Amino acid sequence: MLIQTVRFRRTILLCFLVMICFVMTEARSQTPDEEHPTPDDTLCELIIEGEDILSIALIDRENGMLRRFSYPGESLELPAGNYVFRGVVMTNGYEANLTQEVEEQFELTPGEPYVLQAGGPLHPSADVQRSGAYFTLDYIVVDAAGREYEQMDRNNMNYDLPPRFVVYDSDGKEVGSGAFNYG
Repeated sequence: MLIQTVRFRRTILLCFLVMICFVMTEARSQTPDEEHPTPDDTLCELIIEGEDILSIALIDRENGMLRRFSYPGESLELPAGNYVFRGVVMTNGYEANLTQEVEEQFELTPGEPYVLQAGGPLHPSADVQRSGAYFTLDYIVVDAAGREYEQMDRNNMNYDLPPRFVVYDSDGKEVGSGAFNYG
């Protein structure tokens, strides 16, 4: 009786292994076609125009997952789909964090690369607001797409000397100069 039970179990195990081998062989023999593309067929190119990028952050709209890519280089290969550009960190400590009001949404489709402008070179700018007899000057740093960047590496900032500015007229002649106050 014991010998028959062992033989029966051995027979069942052998049949199970034969079925697994058959399924694996069948799966390997299938060739990719239009209905079942290989993963490489659905990868799309995201071209990154910019310099000095430490990392960029994208949200995959299909699953809501935030993905951060360190040192992305000139391009990334991503699955086709809809994405949201949420921010960039640069090697010099500047960072652009986009909110839902200004986030950039884009779609990646096979064969159609998407160009994302981010990172350097950064350009200084000033936001001037008049309040009666006073002007408020805010120093702004922007990229090629017009996104504002902030200096996030506060450890290396020198607060001993306030930032200075010079105002020129349309002929390039200096009209005035001064220093910003912190705060």
